[in-house]
Amino acid sequence: MGLQEIDMFVALSDKPFLTSREMEIIVSSLPSSPMLKVYDVKTALGVDENVVYNWIDEGRFSVLNRGSGASGKKIYSIFRESFLQFIKTRVIPGGGKK
Repeated sequence: MGLQEIDMFVALSDKPFLTSREMEIIVSSLPSSPMLKVYDVKTALGVDENVVYNWIDEGRFSVLNRGSGASGKKIYSIFRESFLQFIKTRVIPGGGKK
């Protein structure tokens, strides 16, 4: 499967989440992968990585704990679909609490 095919698959799987221009911008800035890094989320939303770590600690979306890096900071992989569900409640008017 070529890179364009993977991108198309991801774009089609994200389509239910694309109900606003803001969601399109966020989704288009994410890598084409079912798992995201903290860096990917912070960059897509323009927030500090500590905000993302706080959301993880609060259980706002599903993650895999990959252990700790050399600096002792935890390394997480964030499930893309879980993140999109979370961000949908924050971006779409009437979708949930901000």
